[in-house]
Amino acid sequence: MYAAIVCQKCGRNRVIDLDNKTSTCPYCSFKAETKAVKILFRGETANDVRETLVQKAGIVQEKKVKGPDPDPMSTLEYNYGKAKGLDKHTVLAEGLTSIKGTFTISDVRLFEPDKADKMIEQMMNMLIIIEERPGKYRVP
Repeated sequence: MYAAIVCQKCGRNRVIDLDNKTSTCPYCSFKAETKAVKILFRGETANDVRETLVQKAGIVQEKKVKGPDPDPMSTLEYNYGKAKGLDKHTVLAEGLTSIKGTFTISDVRLFEPDKADKMIEQMMNMLIIIEERPGKYRVP
């Protein structure tokens, strides 16, 4: 069970877990005993209490809009490293196509220096990519 309280020291609203004996304010670091705090309202989950607190305070939360990826190549590198087996081919082809439009064997060599030729061949055979122009590849 969770509750909304007002910090006794700084006066800010916050959410606490009623199962804990004490809680520390994230704003001013004041440590309070749970049994000694004045509870504004309770809820089953911390999220329920947080939502109620926001509604009662009249705060309008803006939805976060995801902006463009500041470094798409490092994101592709991360996703490629996490992929397994044949998914690596798809992740690489789709990522390079998304970033560059068309890509070359040199781009693939950045990820697989020793296997770039073989990877291009496998991606072509599995119909993951097409050769748009000689030496220029993309996802269809």
